[in-house]
Amino acid sequence: MLFVMTPELTISDPEWTLADIVTDCWRRLGNGASDPRMPFHFPVLATQGVAQVGPAIPAARIVVLRDANAARRELVLYTDRRAMKIAEITAAPRVTLVFYDPADRLQLRVVAHVSLHIDDARADVAWAACSPASRRVYQAQRCPGVTIDSAFAWAAPRSIETPYPGGLENDSPDNNGRENFAALVCSPMSLDWLELSEPIHRRAVFQWAGDKFMGRWVVP
Repeated sequence: MLFVMTPELTISDPEWTLADIVTDCWRRLGNGASDPRMPFHFPVLATQGVAQVGPAIPAARIVVLRDANAARRELVLYTDRRAMKIAEITAAPRVTLVFYDPADRLQLRVVAHVSLHIDDARADVAWAACSPASRRVYQAQRCPGVTIDSAFAWAAPRSIETPYPGGLENDSPDNNGRENFAALVCSPMSLDWLELSEPIHRRAVFQWAGDKFMGRWVVP
């Protein structure tokens, strides 16, 4: 469901409606996906940890927002398919994404269901959109989290301007990193919007159940 924001109002206006807020959220998400200078470009992705040694603990990390589509209600992330987050999402495909805009003192928490795309057309489309520099990240021969002897012993991808020590172990066309690439398509189930401006804070929660949508004001 899409909304049209009241054009003459801004986030600081107390007359902002719930419809204005959810529309502004998607605007910020779209800007974050398209421009690395925008505050919503680097959200925190939180998953349920998978027990390895001892009890499972929550896991959180910074990721890059690659696409945001309000019409399809989708947020897209990329990752290495060998990363631990893949096992975590496979076991529990619900995640929380946390975005923050320090200028507006605005936090947005998104609870979403995630679908993994590895060896399918959706992943192929995402891979085709990756720049050469982004693709090189997935050409590392060692899995994320594996212990190494020195900082660059993971065969870091080259930079055209300044090659890293170790270079790339295999840069042939048949080993271009696609086999290590995965796209995460997050379908938001709820948005939790919190404005921390003075003199008074505001908070609103939006929830989807299928195509049905509900928004409400809550205590910050």
